[in-house]
Amino acid sequence: MPGAVEHPAPSSTRKPRITSSAEFADSARRASAEQRRRKDSECVPSARLLPAPTSAPSSSRAAIPFQLSPKDGQRISEMAAASAFGVSHVFRLVVSRFLRRWFGFDLGHDVRQIAFKPLLVPVWKVDLAMKGKAVVGDVEMELNITALDSALPGFRLHPLSSLTVSPPFAVPPVPFDSAAHLTQFDTPITLLPLTQHPLNLVSKLQSFPRKFSSDGTSLDPKQFSPRVFAAYPMYLPLYLGEFALDEGPRPADLGGVEGDLAGERRVTTAAFATVDGPAFAVYPQFLDPPAWLPPSDSVNLSISARPLPSSVSSSPADAAASSASTSDLQPRLLEAFSEFKDEAEEGGFELLDRIEGGEEGAVELVRKSGRAMAFGGWAEANREYVEAQEELDKAQALYEQVESMPDSARALLIGKGVSPRLSSKEDFLADVTAKLDDAKAHASAARPDWIARVEKEEREEREKGLRERAGAAARGRPQ
Repeated sequence: MPGAVEHPAPSSTRKPRITSSAEFADSARRASAEQRRRKDSECVPSARLLPAPTSAPSSSRAAIPFQLSPKDGQRISEMAAASAFGVSHVFRLVVSRFLRRWFGFDLGHDVRQIAFKPLLVPVWKVDLAMKGKAVVGDVEMELNITALDSALPGFRLHPLSSLTVSPPFAVPPVPFDSAAHLTQFDTPITLLPLTQHPLNLVSKLQSFPRKFSSDGTSLDPKQFSPRVFAAYPMYLPLYLGEFALDEGPRPADLGGVEGDLAGERRVTTAAFATVDGPAFAVYPQFLDPPAWLPPSDSVNLSISARPLPSSVSSSPADAAASSASTSDLQPRLLEAFSEFKDEAEEGGFELLDRIEGGEEGAVELVRKSGRAMAFGGWAEANREYVEAQEELDKAQALYEQVESMPDSARALLIGKGVSPRLSSKEDFLADVTAKLDDAKAHASAARPDWIARVEKEEREEREKGLRERAGAAARGRPQ
């Protein structure tokens, strides 16, 4: 593990990409628009609070303060549960609320609350960009793999840890402070402990053996290197609820007797409190198998690839044929990655590792790891660097394409504020060379300072490990 590293974050802050529960939120928004802006301190906790650890404000662990009051969180959770049971239950709940508000008449509804609790849940936001190579048929390709703004659970609690907690943020994260964040809206907040981390993710991926697929695609994870690998620990607020719907009497033709009930259906709800409005997910326990809805992926993987110049003929006819054939490479490449993912899951591959030592262990892990850093402005700086590298890759690919053109080739140059003109290969090459130099300068300037420092520490740590293993082998060698 690298030595202690502090990353003083830049001052600017970018909002993460929004992943909302729009599939269910529309009905809830129409039903409760007039109430959702209210601020209220009421809460109906239904279980004993876990003992909360105490800690000073952390420069790396962040938190989003509750933007949704307990009362509004309860109303949204109730509507979320009704939507899971069906449209008729949503309609009955809306009518009941309307009559109670305007006429004082309580129609009642059939969705029953069992539990409701405000939580701060630990989540790792992860930015990962890797570069490597693959062989598809007889073509060697350069790959760029990115998974930005991925959300991985920092805890294990079924079924909540299987939910992708990636809601929109109404306010930027702030340093976590137990004194400020464990009581909000005059209500005690349950803090789930940080018990697992993704900081060994890259080394785990690189440890996989070379993969050969049935269609001739070859992947070697050991040849993949990270451009950016940053993990941001943060605590996100949500209201966890559980609701039930009584099924009523069991029909006589199904063996029912007087007073016999068919049972109940239950649903777990998660109302995200990072915004002051409906954003939620539901976990209908009566589904087979149960799953969070709407579905979402914790890792948003993006893969881009281009044939390397050494794999493409320089003759015009062969180059055209190669260009046509490479249009089939992307689906084959994605299929190979899908097979790779399936084999990893079947082999019990885990993205996350357990944190030892409780709260103190979590604090120490975050403090020592150079890749654990405050979300703040670092997420923006890291993602800008990834974008700059992608632009550099495009400029490099264009340069290689132009350089491989025949000397007699001509190109039509079109630029902003410049009249189109027909140019020689030499002029065209000079133009793309200037753009390539600009892209290199931009990528160099955008590279965050922490990357070189952390890569140096990790390299020294690997070399130290190699020396220790070599010494141990020498001492055990027969004289």
